[in-house]
Amino acid sequence: MKRISVSQLAIVGVTVVLLFSFTFDNTPSVFAEDGFGMIVENIAASLDCDMAIFNLACSISSADISLVHFPSPVNMNDAHLKNCTSINAMFNVAESFLIFQFNDTSGSSAKADADALISLMNAAFGLTFTHNSTTVYTVPYLYVVVTYIAEGKSDMQTFLTNLKTRCIDASVSGFSEVLPTLFTHAINKTVVLTATNSSSTWYNMLIAQYGTSFPTGSGEHTVDILYYLGTGNLRSSEYAKVGMYYVSPVVLTINSSSTITFVSCQPPETSAPIYSAGWYVPNHGPANQIAGTMYFADQPNIGELITFTFQGTVIPEFTALTSILTIILISAILLHLRRQQKTTH
Repeated sequence: MKRISVSQLAIVGVTVVLLFSFTFDNTPSVFAEDGFGMIVENIAASLDCDMAIFNLACSISSADISLVHFPSPVNMNDAHLKNCTSINAMFNVAESFLIFQFNDTSGSSAKADADALISLMNAAFGLTFTHNSTTVYTVPYLYVVVTYIAEGKSDMQTFLTNLKTRCIDASVSGFSEVLPTLFTHAINKTVVLTATNSSSTWYNMLIAQYGTSFPTGSGEHTVDILYYLGTGNLRSSEYAKVGMYYVSPVVLTINSSSTITFVSCQPPETSAPIYSAGWYVPNHGPANQIAGTMYFADQPNIGELITFTFQGTVIPEFTALTSILTIILISAILLHLRRQQKTTH
């Protein structure tokens, strides 16, 4: 298996930024005054009309390790994780990556601690991780990144279903229920499991993402979210409830070099996002970008039909850029995780 450089991992782990950060930074703040529920669940989708590429990601995260956690036999109270601030495990068909970050320690000590955990990680994921690199950084502070690589997972849907069972408590339900069918229409598939340590609290997130082609042509196009989730229904988790409302956004962003226009949506539009169920669509166009966020508000079962129809042209160019866009999406998710963690804690 070829070795990868830290710079390559940086592309995977840092480019883990633009789509999700843009998506969530351009929607209303979700209960900023009240905080989040016991879990945070999100679905974010994007359509690039110029390449006919549709990307979708589903994430479930929590600071309660009884609800979302790394699979057994990994123990987040292990003494070797004392100085560890984050663990990022990324999986696709071709390769798997495991990235540790340690603060306030030497490169040799960080590698020794990470090496001591690898047998547990191998057992947890059914892989054989080998050391790739250890890099010491001094700016903006002292930290060490230790990376490992392994073979890929040939059956990503089975792997994701297994992780869902082992990493997310059954009582969570909600968006996690779509994970066993998420890759039904997938071409590129990626699963990310992250753990970030803040003030001795581990914040865990499971993310599943894929890219696929989108039907081409001019005129009206309908994005059927449930179709791309491979399910007939989407409901919020009771753990995502804050006060009377469910904090479970479904976000869709559509981009095009030519103008596009919003036509209709189901559930119908709402002018009171968060507090009233339905799609919030701030800009109907014509424009080069339109976006909408579907809120469950106080109706956790409203997700029996989730569609978004727009007018425009979708051009058939499914190219190698798909892989780049997939990496960008994953990168954005990890940045969003860090931003959510700062907000939550």
